[in-house]
Amino acid sequence: MKKRKEVLERLTKWVNELLRLVEDHVNSQKKLLDQYVDAQKRSLDTERKRFNAEIAAQRKKKDNEQIERLLAECKALKLDQPIIDQYEQPISYMRVMTEAQLPPRKTDENSVHKTEENQSQNRSTEDNGNGNGISAGERSLRTPTSANARSPR
Repeated sequence: MKKRKEVLERLTKWVNELLRLVEDHVNSQKKLLDQYVDAQKRSLDTERKRFNAEIAAQRKKKDNEQIERLLAECKALKLDQPIIDQYEQPISYMRVMTEAQLPPRKTDENSVHKTEENQSQNRSTEDNGNGNGISAGERSLRTPTSANARSPR
């Protein structure tokens, strides 16, 4: 039961960290959006003041042609609207499995541990009926179960 509690604590810590990372990212994107909208408001306010001053000056001159040009220019204003661009970001998942199901780790070829690992792997290799041996770790990766299936994104 102690091991179960340790595994649950590790999973909980992992998910909390992922949630914190996502929340931090969302908060930074909200901040960028607010900055962008504020900058757009200031820009539009400046343009509005410029148009109003210029139209007032053209009205005094009774230059209707310039007033029409300014109104057309004002109507043609286009804002660069904010959008959402979704992109892929790798997430490393955790899964619960037994030590025997762990895939072999890459080690230095000159290491003594490599030989021990190969011997251990050979002992856990099974015949899958075709004459092709697969280790317990490989089998757990190939056969989706509730313990090793990846969640869809």
